[in-house]
Amino acid sequence: MNRYSRAGIACLMLLAVFAQGCSEIGIGKKNPPNITVKVIAQPLERFTSFEPLLREQFPHITFEVRDPYDELRNSDVNRSPEDHSDAIAAIVEDTNADLFLNFSPDLYIKHYPLLDLAPLLQVYGIELNDYQKIMADQLTRADGSLTALSPTFNKNVLFVNAKLLREVNVDEPDSPMTWEAFRQTAAAVKEQSPEIKSYMSLTPQLWNLEWYGRIIMGWNIIEDNQLTLERPEWRQLYEQLFEDGLEEAIRDSKTYNPRTFDNTGLYITGAHYIRSLIKGGFSSEDWSIVPLPRDPMNQHPVSISPTNSFAIHAESEYIDDLMEVVAYLMSKEAAARIDADVIGSTAGQELEAMHNPFGFVTYPDEVSYHPFSTQAIFETGGANTPLSTATLSNAAYGHLYLTFEEQFKAVAKGDLTFDQAWERVAKTVEEINNDPNNFTAAD
Repeated sequence: MNRYSRAGIACLMLLAVFAQGCSEIGIGKKNPPNITVKVIAQPLERFTSFEPLLREQFPHITFEVRDPYDELRNSDVNRSPEDHSDAIAAIVEDTNADLFLNFSPDLYIKHYPLLDLAPLLQVYGIELNDYQKIMADQLTRADGSLTALSPTFNKNVLFVNAKLLREVNVDEPDSPMTWEAFRQTAAAVKEQSPEIKSYMSLTPQLWNLEWYGRIIMGWNIIEDNQLTLERPEWRQLYEQLFEDGLEEAIRDSKTYNPRTFDNTGLYITGAHYIRSLIKGGFSSEDWSIVPLPRDPMNQHPVSISPTNSFAIHAESEYIDDLMEVVAYLMSKEAAARIDADVIGSTAGQELEAMHNPFGFVTYPDEVSYHPFSTQAIFETGGANTPLSTATLSNAAYGHLYLTFEEQFKAVAKGDLTFDQAWERVAKTVEEINNDPNNFTAAD
């Protein structure tokens, strides 16, 4: 059956049931029938961390969970990227999941029918708080449909190693720092010892440039279906990042000793690292948690990001039960339990150690991170710089990505000058901009 028609029929049936009254569809039903809900989660351990709490609250539901990425990773078959996507699509089709956690089936199956949650919020008594509204806006699609909700978030902040700054006699700038004050402070700290690391991390070069450009400076890499990298400010920013530590990380990649909390003065990362500081016995005298540095011209605050996005298959038999699950997870009642029993579980802590954080519940009054101030974490101010309405095709992005990797590795080795490498980047940008087929509308 055509997916659109089946999804439409499911929605019509659901609305018809609503018209008969909520008491007949299971909201608050005392003895609901036992059901088995099929789940696709990425990674699988993320959902199994939630499962004990969900089984306690919804004892009539049994969950069967799959992780397509993990299944393919553990198989003996070597696949091309295209075959890999086809294999994931086959698993999605075979599973016919009812619920998804941090997995977007429509990346693999075009027009996959996910339930629009927006018209159901009031029906199921879901009142989004300020944090949840921000994430709901982020998860709302171009067509206006809200296909996922997250009960938790993370946020990038700046951890300032106040103890280290005192030891090397470098003053901590006022917060929030300007980009220049941040760079000057980081350089002053790093100059004191070869063991002290830059704020830069060893991640792909184009990713670094995109992130600092968008989050710190407030720029978009694409505007009006054109890459903006030919603008001089992008070159200036990348040269700063390169000088501040990226070149060293690239040059010494095989022996590079990465930044840690012990060897870095200014550490940009997810706010969830506050738990590592607490576990390590650090105090607010040792570390302070402040907003990210920013260019004074950037008027867009650093926003929160969803970390556990739940979506429902629009053709599931169990929409009513699953909406109750989502309603519970988004509630204040669930917040303390999620913090203690999910985020604080052994599995939750192991995932955070693997840089797959759960982050924070959206009710700050329900949790405490003594002795640290969490103002920089929980303050809201709106959304990040709005995303471009266009994205690069996979082929064009891959071409640009490889250009950065190849050219600036050559610079780090001394085989090219920065000017020569940037000229080749500019040529690639021009080639991409000259072909409209390299740009597609963002979802």
